[in-house]
Amino acid sequence: MCDGSRSPRTWPPQCLLRQNQRRRQARRFCHTIRQAGAYLNVMSEAFARDFEAQSLRSLYRKMKKTAKARFNCAKRFQRHQAFSLWSVSLFSAGLIGMTLLSALHIQTRLSPPYFDLVQIMLALLVLVLSLLLSANNYSDRAEKLHRCALELNELCHAILPDCGSEEDKPEVYRPTLAKVY
Repeated sequence: MCDGSRSPRTWPPQCLLRQNQRRRQARRFCHTIRQAGAYLNVMSEAFARDFEAQSLRSLYRKMKKTAKARFNCAKRFQRHQAFSLWSVSLFSAGLIGMTLLSALHIQTRLSPPYFDLVQIMLALLVLVLSLLLSANNYSDRAEKLHRCALELNELCHAILPDCGSEEDKPEVYRPTLAKVY
């Protein structure tokens, strides 16, 4: 052990090596931390300059991307609503058809207990799908996303003339950013 209780002659050499190795690692780590801090300061200043220089353009690009993503999401929700409506309609029509088959005593390949089981399963499927669709409100969500994308597009068109110039325009950037967020 290297606790200092023994004389230097009786210390094993491995203990000294480990202590010196730890000291060197600690010095290297501190040096690395100092270099990283200096690098981050330089990077943060450069980033701040670049960000301020291109803030209006970057805001425009971000708003365009967000608007496009929301338009696409609204389309997906509309398609989801349409497909869900069709699936519920088809299952309901199948359930009505099966009820008519049993009411008119038309023979099927299924035995009566299995036929009744399929009817019950279709009825439960229609019920569950209807409840899920009404709870998710895909058409309302699609309409809200579409409206939000239209508002973002309107803001993009409002700041587009100011994006062409090379000068900073905080009087345009800050109010637009406040409207977005």
